[in-house]
Amino acid sequence: MYKDFFDKFECIVFDLNGTIIQDEVLWSLIYKEVFAPEILSEYPYYGERGLTLKDNIDLILSSNDFNSKASSDVYYKTITSKYFQRLDKSRITPGFLEFVNTMINLNKRMALVSNSDSYITKTTLSALELTHYFEFVLTSDDVINPKPAPDIYEYAVMKFGVSKEKVLVFEDSLVGNYSAEKAGLERMIILPENLEPIDYGSNTEHFIENFNEINPYVDDDPEDYIMGIFNQYR
Repeated sequence: MYKDFFDKFECIVFDLNGTIIQDEVLWSLIYKEVFAPEILSEYPYYGERGLTLKDNIDLILSSNDFNSKASSDVYYKTITSKYFQRLDKSRITPGFLEFVNTMINLNKRMALVSNSDSYITKTTLSALELTHYFEFVLTSDDVINPKPAPDIYEYAVMKFGVSKEKVLVFEDSLVGNYSAEKAGLERMIILPENLEPIDYGSNTEHFIENFNEINPYVDDDPEDYIMGIFNQYR
């Protein structure tokens, strides 16, 4: 099943937040802590999944319901400080480490592409000891137009120096999926709890809850895997 699927690709690109680390709840809590006291009326928006932090801050500050004279830079420093203080509350997506080590053994080339800026992305990767898995890291600082524009994924393909048919993307957000789709890349989605496959459009076909769903089938065909388990108990 998945063995043949992954054989098609030479390179794999991972998104960060919501894809290889589960920190969306942490971001949401921080947004509420920072912005809720300044909201004049009921305001459901606390960060759009997949957008840059600076874009999210600008969207909130531009709201007519928002009552604050602090600058976006002040909010950026406050939010990032709170995030890194609590980064230990995040968790690596189940099965990711096993999956990425399997990909290394299969000589797959891997990169990370994030809509977070360089400071947030590289500090997070370093803190979680994930940097060494990736041939290169691209962030919103590396392109003029971040996701949902296709630029950052097109740049990744160029850096790999392969055809786009040889590159697989792991994403979670609608913004990220749209970006990779516009770049002409095949996607596998780590499906968030609040979204359904239909939300991603008819051109997105591959959805998993986490990497544990595909780990048993990467090296072997499903029947071989099942027989291997059976033979252990004979």
